Amino acid sequence: MISKFYIEDIKNLYKIKSDDSWSKEQFYAYDMNSSSSMSYVYSKDTKVLGYLMSQVILDEIHIHDIVVSKKFRNKGIGTTMIRYLIESAKRINKNKIYLEVNANNNVARILYSKMGFVESGIRNRYYNNLDSAILMDLQV
Repeated sequence: MISKFYIEDIKNLYKIKSDDSWSKEQFYAYDMNSSSSMSYVYSKDTKVLGYLMSQVILDEIHIHDIVVSKKFRNKGIGTTMIRYLIESAKRINKNKIYLEVNANNNVARILYSKMGFVESGIRNRYYNNLDSAILMDLQV
């Protein structure tokens, strides 16, 4: 089940987060009480299995983070959350969705490509470990 993200969900998100790239404080901007947030939690039987943090910027949406619990990857959860975001974007007349993906994350790059995202640029040495980021976008 997909539900809107609220601050009360933070402790559950940290249970599945695979790294410490975001502080708890950074999640506050994505609370659905914020007018620019389009962020969601995927859960089953009250257990959080994934989340998607995104932000509305004018007529576009930018995905900032998407995580699925390691135990539940390759089960369609990421795809389901992205499809939900795409449908939500259409309902509110947003025309493009952007994201950055680690150049070394081939699984994610393939998933995004299958969903219609196209590579549109690169940010060299973007991440803390100096990996590059591939910019991708989807016309909605």
